[in-house]
Amino acid sequence: MLFKVLKMILAIIILLVIVMMVFFVFKGRASQQGQAPGLQSGALASCPDSPNCVSSETGTPESHSISALNYSDAPEQAWQRVVSAVNATGGRVQADTGEYLAATYHSSLFGFVDDLELRLDSENNKIQVRSASREGYGDMGANKKRTTALQHAFNN
Repeated sequence: MLFKVLKMILAIIILLVIVMMVFFVFKGRASQQGQAPGLQSGALASCPDSPNCVSSETGTPESHSISALNYSDAPEQAWQRVVSAVNATGGRVQADTGEYLAATYHSSLFGFVDDLELRLDSENNKIQVRSASREGYGDMGANKKRTTALQHAFNN
């Protein structure tokens, strides 16, 4: 009797795991649709209330705030370094005007897509950064980790 109950519990657990995996696969595919929000009135878009976005733009709430990339070389050289840093950290550049860049990052397990956007702020010798998940609510700190890795690659 106990063996039958344990077998049934195991079957239910396996079924739940399969259902959850199918759900995440479909959500991952859904996140592959769309694109980064782009510039809005000359700045990167604001983060939503969900904790799956970080930004360096002025006015970003502390809970979403990160540091911009600072540079002291020529803006064109800094831009080339940041493009190299995006490539080095696994980003796929989708658009690059020389003053705005949109790149995507894909999670390895379910293929979720996150958007990274950069804006050249040559007046302040900064490159503003925004990284956000397209789907879901939380990101387990992935966007903050990504921008930290980008900062490291940019500075080295």
